[in-house]
Order: sequence, then structure tokens, then C-alpha cells
Amino acid sequence: MLVVLSFISQTLVVVDTDSYSSVVVEDSSILEELSEQDGARTSPSNISVPFTNLLQSNSLSTNVITNGKIMIFMADSANSTYGSQYKGRELHVSDGTLTGTSLLKDLNPGEADLPVSNLGAGMSHVWWNDVLYFPLDDGTDEHGQELWRTDGTENGTYMVKDIREGSATSSISGLTLWEDHIYFSALGNNSVGYELWKSDGTEAGTVLVKDIYPGDSWQDSSWPRYLTVFNDKLYFQAKNIENGTELWTTDGTENGTTLVVDIRPGTMGNGEGFPSNPSYITVFNDYMYFSATNETVSNGLWKSDGTAEGTSLVKDAYPGSNSNIRSIVPSSLRTLAESSLDKFGIMGDHFYFTAQSCSSTRCANLWKSDGTEEGTVAVTDFDEDSNGENAQGIMHQRIGFVIGESKMVFVVDNETYGEELWISDGTTEGTHLLIDLNPEDDTNGYAGDSDIHGAVAGSGDIFYFGGRDGEWCSHCEEHPNVLWKTDGTVEGTVKINQTYPKPDYPNPTEYVGWNNYPFFPFGNHLVFLGYTSCSGGGGSHHPGCQVGFWILHNISSGFSPTPSYSVYENEVLEPITFDYAEAYREEMVYKGSGDLYQLDPIFPGGADDSSPQDMVVIGDTAYFTAQDEDHGRELWRSGGTNETTNLVKDICPGSTGSEIYHGLTVFNDLIIFSANDCTNGEELWISDGTENGTVMIKDMNEGSGDSDPFNFLQVNDVVYFSGSDGDGSDRELWKTDGTTNGTVLVKNINSADSSYP
Repeated sequence: MLVVLSFISQTLVVVDTDSYSSVVVEDSSILEELSEQDGARTSPSNISVPFTNLLQSNSLSTNVITNGKIMIFMADSANSTYGSQYKGRELHVSDGTLTGTSLLKDLNPGEADLPVSNLGAGMSHVWWNDVLYFPLDDGTDEHGQELWRTDGTENGTYMVKDIREGSATSSISGLTLWEDHIYFSALGNNSVGYELWKSDGTEAGTVLVKDIYPGDSWQDSSWPRYLTVFNDKLYFQAKNIENGTELWTTDGTENGTTLVVDIRPGTMGNGEGFPSNPSYITVFNDYMYFSATNETVSNGLWKSDGTAEGTSLVKDAYPGSNSNIRSIVPSSLRTLAESSLDKFGIMGDHFYFTAQSCSSTRCANLWKSDGTEEGTVAVTDFDEDSNGENAQGIMHQRIGFVIGESKMVFVVDNETYGEELWISDGTTEGTHLLIDLNPEDDTNGYAGDSDIHGAVAGSGDIFYFGGRDGEWCSHCEEHPNVLWKTDGTVEGTVKINQTYPKPDYPNPTEYVGWNNYPFFPFGNHLVFLGYTSCSGGGGSHHPGCQVGFWILHNISSGFSPTPSYSVYENEVLEPITFDYAEAYREEMVYKGSGDLYQLDPIFPGGADDSSPQDMVVIGDTAYFTAQDEDHGRELWRSGGTNETTNLVKDICPGSTGSEIYHGLTVFNDLIIFSANDCTNGEELWISDGTENGTVMIKDMNEGSGDSDPFNFLQVNDVVYFSGSDGDGSDRELWKTDGTTNGTVLVKNINSADSSYP
């Protein structure tokens, strides 16, 4: 299904993708009155087709880093559209559109990969003036994991400093911005262990702040953690020999880096001071709050104003035992800086955390605090049952606690309902099961769980999450994991519309939030990883299926139909074309008037589909490739009506198709592409949109051999591309001005083999 979307219209079109019937909705009240479809209440679908199409389902990393303007991610793509074909696993960048998605930089040249350890879930990073600073291992023998930066451009992507020179890694973590510098922990060269560093973004300005625990190994290190800005200073946990692990502060200088307070004085048998381990340092009103241990209280709640005299115990949540206070990790951890994972959650006039209240770690409860002893109380009362077993428990590892404006959601495992979504307004009375999403076999372990693995909050108290409403099955219509939306009520918990083009085709939202798959807000949109097409196979991970990012527009608008906006504030998106690689797809057009209609099928009859893709626009005409029974895949054009939709040229006569696999590139109102006319092999072609004006530019690899041109990039009045003439230069950099004589080799970069540009 090829969809041309204009987001300027205020209307909403609800489409039945089985019959292609549509309803134009101009009044949001009708959305609350939608009837049940196929026995289940559903919300109007505003899922767009995928804006990337990146090879296999294991090709993406588990993390996407975004500042709301661009997304940085790691992928291995066989799609030449993104300029990363034959380059292995590399960094990519996207602004949320097809044309704005591309290879960022080939950091490990050739087909070699970046290590999979890069961009893992919860990876430390920080944005500063729209520049991302993050740790990266470029996969070469020259460097380990070091401090890098990128502004989303190739030239703006480079290593800041090789702190631990050579192939060893500096293991950077805790990146925190303060006072025009980035502070972090890193392992230095042979004379320095894991200590506190700072950087102004330059190599010369990246320096050690202080060697708090002198030594040259992991053991002889201060291990700075929980870096937190408070009252014009930076506070953190660190260890020295005399005091153990305690609360420290720095003003950015060596002399200004000092111990704040020794909460747990005394010396252990190894000569080090007893550790109090101040953790989850969170700023709330006029204090820092954290968990810490002294000689009488194990992991109690403490506060500090940044002085020894102003540091005191707030409350012992579990007297006589370990309170095991923990942060409430947000499910959006994959797109947040690491420091944000190690804080208590703030909602309204309280901050929230979990604490243990019985002998089993499973009976952790949700607590809240206003900063006083009497105002620090348990919200839930999960406890051991009469047999000493736990009737229910908070499942931290699922989604953590996702906080909206006045409510939060989390997953609880209950002996009656299984693992299901709960909601809380911060009171005991307002904390309860939201909905038993999967009522089947609730007492039969996993079969009764709703499998909620990812959740994000929209504006207000609207939450989006992945889950299932019945026994799990792989790529089937009945009870797969799908995308849901809730306003915190049973009636307001609805599926985002899904359709299944074929019984063996995977639902694109089937693994929303699973295994740390990307699932995060982007401006006013929700982005998640989903399946886009399949070439066959099946099984739990769908071998042969491609994956890409999908966008759900306007997550902040609730049920109201509003125009989609780009990541830039108040800028309405121009019409965007998406290629939806789905079975049984045909061309559909959506215009700003709200009229949605399907053009006559290019491949009628339903036995197969025309699979339109690679769309570009010149003037009022869209050009794309499509297949039909008589011609195979060829170049087509459309003016948006049946009469103006037609084949441009049957380049390879007959039903074979001309193998237009590497996309279409607009060049001076012409189209450049690679095609095979079944005589000269796959060569460079050009088209003005007419049959006579669609011709081969040059037979670079003369005869029936292929030059296989791809990775087209226009620069001024020429187009650069990767190609081979079969004459000793192998695959090298070429350029063309659209003429035979103007199509030439730029340089034979690797005379012994290929440079694979």
C-alpha cells in the first residue's frame, strides 16, 4: 500500500483496510462513538507506514538516541536508499522522514561492523547545543570505546579524545552537562584508574579532574557515579581509601573536588573506610535525596543540602533490615541519558521510589515522600501471604514506572490476574489494577500474562504500551502482542488498529517494547520498531522478515484529530510519501481535502500485488517502481488519478522486469536509476518521464555484464555513485552529468581490489 499523506488537513480519515472504505471524521466527538469492530473496541488508527526498511530483524541495535529533532541509531542495511549498502553495521541518522534517513558515517570502513556493544540500552550520553556526546568503539584496532560526538552530519562525527590510548577501552559512563563542560567517569592511561573527567568538547579540553583514589587499575579507582547538579556544584558518589564510598562534590577543579560527609565512619579490615553507598541522588525542592547506609540503618532514605551539617536521615523504611530502596527506572531508558535512570521519580509534590517491606525482595512496595519523615509513606501494601509466600509483586524489569502528569503505570504480578498493568495517582486508594488485559488462564503462569514490555507517556495521562489480550501466538490475528493506548480507565484502554494482510505475515506491532526494542516519543510522535515485509519463513522471530521504524502521529493529542507536526515547533509537515512493503498492497492517495481513495490496481485480481515503492516526485507527478503480470517490475508514473497512472517504459520487454532495485534519484527534473534491459546487464539509466526519454546513459561494463550502479548522491550538477566497469577498477567512485561522455570514473581508490564507496 503506497500512501501519499498531506498533514495540513484538520480532517481524519478512518480506513477499513480490508474493503478500503473510508470515513471522513471532522468532529472529534465521533471518535468516542466508534462501534466495535470484529468484537473488540479499537481506536482510530493513525499509524503511518514505516519510514525505514533496514534489512533483517536483527540488524538494528537496541537503542535509539534522540533530542526530539534527529534520531541516531545503529543498523546494517541492504537498502541503497540510505547509502549504507555493503558497509556493515554502522551509525545512521533520521529526522523521521524517508528522505531524512541515511548512513551517518562509515566509521569502520568496508563491510566491517561496529561492535554490537555500541548504543546498548541505557547507554550514557548527553546532548549539548544539538551535539550528541557518547561513548563509541569504532571496531578498529586503533581505539577502544572512547568519547565521540556527532551533530548528525558526517563531518561533525568524530572522536573527541582517545583517553586510554590504543585498543584498550576507557569505559566512559555518567555523562552529565554542567557549566559548559561534560563530566563523566573514565579509565585513564596506565597511571590513572576509573576517575572523574571533564570535557569542553575538544581534545585539549578533555582532562582528568582529580585522581581521588590513586592507582592504575580497576581496583584502585574512585568509581564516580550518580553525577547530579545541585546549587551550582556537581555532586556524586565516589570512593577513597580513608572514607570508603561516600558523597563527594566538585567545582570542576582538583582542589575543589572534596568529600561532603562521611555518613558511615570507620575502617574495614582491608584498610578502606566503611561505604555508605549514597545512591539514586535526586534533587527535590531544596535538597538532594538518596539512599545510604550507616551503622544502624541499612539503605535508608537520606537528604543533604550539600554540607556535612545539612545531611541527615529522613526515614528507615524497613527498620532492623535492608530497605533495599531503588529508583523507579523509566521505560523510556533507551533514549534518556544514563544519569536519568538513577533517580527517584517526581510526580506533583512528591518523589517516588520502591522499598522492601518484608524478607523477600519480591514484596517491594511503591513509596512516596515530600521530604519529611511523616510524609514518607508506602503507597502499596504488597506483603507476604499467610504461608510466607508473595501473593503479588512489582515487576521492575518490565516497564519500570512510567510517569504521566498526575498518574503512573507499572506492571504487577498478581496470583489472581497474572502480570498486568496497574495505575496509581499516588494514593493507596487510587492504586489498582487498570485492566485484566489477558483474562485467559490467569492462574496458569505465563499463559495468563499480558506481556507488557514497553510503555511511554503522552500528554495528560495518556499512556501507550505493547501487550496482548490472550494466549500468545506468533504473527496471528487472534492474540498477538500489539500496540495499546489507555487514558487510565477500562473503557479508555483500546488497541491501535492492526490489520493482517496474510495469515503468515507478522503484525508490525507484534514486538513493541520487547527485548529493549526502540519504543519512544519523538516530538509529538511515537516511534517503534516493527516488521515491514517478509520474503517467506516464519517462526518466533520471522526469518526473512525486514524491520523498520514506524511512526504513530500525535501521541500528545489524545483522541482529537489534529494535524501532524514535525519535530520543529509549529512547523506543519509537507506531504510525505512512505513505502509500505506489505502484501496485497496497491496504490492509495490521501489528499488534504480528507478524501481517501484507492486507484485502480496495477496488478488486479488479488493473486499478488503491484508492490509500489521507491517513490520520488517531480512537479505534480509521482514516479515509482511497480510490478504487474505482463511487465514485471518497471518504472511507473502517477498524477494521482487512474488516467494519469501508467507504465513509463517496459525496459526489459516481457514479464521478467528490469531489476530496478536501487531506488530512484531526482536530478535536474530527470530520474537517474539502475536497470537491466536484459541485453546489457544492470547499467545506468535516465528518464524524463516519457517512454522515448527513458534511455541507458552508458554501458559501463560493456556487454551483458553488470556495472550495478547504486548509492546515488547529487552534488551540484553531477551525481556520484558506486559502480564497476569490469576493467580492473572493480567497485569504485563514479560520477555522471546525465550524458555518456560525462559518466566517468572519479578515482580508482583501491587498485588491488575495490574501495566499495
